[in-house]
Parts: sequence; structure tokens; C-alpha cells
Amino acid sequence: MLATMLVALLGNTALVQDEATTSRPLPKNSPALSAKELAGEYQEGGGMWRDVLRLSPDRRFTFTSEGGLGPLDMGRGGWRFEDGVILLEPDKQTKTLPMGLESRLIPIDWGRQRYLVAESRMLEFCDAIRRGAFKPADLYWLRHSSLFLLRVGDEHHDPIGLPNIPAPWTPYLHKPFTAKIKTVRKDRSFVVDRGVSAGLVLDTRLRIADPSGWRGFSTGWKVIAVTEDEALCIPTETTYDESIVKPGATLVSAGK
Repeated sequence: MLATMLVALLGNTALVQDEATTSRPLPKNSPALSAKELAGEYQEGGGMWRDVLRLSPDRRFTFTSEGGLGPLDMGRGGWRFEDGVILLEPDKQTKTLPMGLESRLIPIDWGRQRYLVAESRMLEFCDAIRRGAFKPADLYWLRHSSLFLLRVGDEHHDPIGLPNIPAPWTPYLHKPFTAKIKTVRKDRSFVVDRGVSAGLVLDTRLRIADPSGWRGFSTGWKVIAVTEDEALCIPTETTYDESIVKPGATLVSAGK
């Protein structure tokens, strides 16, 4: 039913988001890394707070959150590497992973750096690359902080070129762009005047460039259908200022 509605709205060439596009299996030829190669200490955050994931060569892990009260032992268990993904399994005593740690992590090599990125944050990681959130390591503050789990010691190396993003996510490394709302529908979705030719793909995140500032920044929309020159977007939040959603409003790729 949804596919029929979107095709009717955008035409027969519309690419429609469904279960097949939201699940992104990694290629069968994903790099084969040994437990010894993946073992190490990975850190996210910095300053007053940081999360630390330690992978041991014998396929055990510990996860701690370290802040003003000192390190807190938050989780431990076993891990394995299958089809390009690190799978974390908590010990039977704890049963669940601690908040802030996901069970599926994708190793991303970027020059001499290695990140472990939660599968659910891969779009966020690509967007951070696209908008230049990763800076040279000679910046003092960066040597002590990271937006994602980064192998300890790698903060002293510069990210060079582009990382080895797995194929399912490479289309999201598009350049920043702007678009305008063409029509707004009763269900709060809207059509924009940019499509595949401008770098939009399914799941692309957008925000409205609200002249008053913060209202548009805090609200997100995502592309659920796209043609060569148009895309259909829906809100990712349930509440927002509807007055800024109108024909002619300017959108920018999230993070710009």
C-alpha cells in the first residue's frame, strides 16, 4: 500500500524504502580480521566522561564508563567477528548489554586509525565525515576526545582520504546540499526538489534551515522515496514547529 502511494506521488521511477533497504547486510568479501588484530582498547568521549571498550585476544570484552566518580564496571562478556561485524554477547549473569553499548560493531579503518562504529550509527558516522567533523590530530582537544569508539593511540594519527566504509553505506558519503519544499501533504510529509542527481538516497537525513535558529536544527526528516529529481520526506520526531514546514522552505543535509 505504501509503495503504491509513493509511486503514485513520485512516479514509477521512485525508489521506495522497505525492509529490504533498511536492512544492510555487509558484502560477503568483508575484510577477515583475526582476534589479535581486533583486540585492543577503544575509547569514545573525552574530558569529564569517556566510555572504554576493551577487546581481548581470547575474545572477551569489558566495558566501563569513566567520569567524575571514577570508572564504573558496566558490562563484560564474549565477542566474535563474523561477516565484517563484531558481535558482543553479555555474560549470563548480566543478560543485557549496558546502555551506550550496542551488540553489533563495524570495524572501520581510516588510514592508521581504527574505529568501532555501532551498526545503527553508521549513517551518523558517514554524515560526520561528510561535514568535516573529524579534524587533524594536531588539535589538542581532539587528542583527548572522540565522537565514536576509537582505538587508543590512534588519536595521534590524522584521518587521511576516506575510510573503508562498507558498500551498503558508501552512497551516504555525499556532499552537502540544499533543497526546497515543493508540496506539503496532510500527513506532514513533503516533497523536495532534489533527488538522486543531487546525492539524495533512501534514509538521507535533512533539517529545515529555520531563519530563527534552533527550531530547525533540533528537528529532523528522512527520505523514504526518491526519484532522479524529487524526494519524499517524513519527520523523525513527533513534535516540532509545524509553521516552518511550508512550500519554499529551505532544507540542508543534516549537520550542515
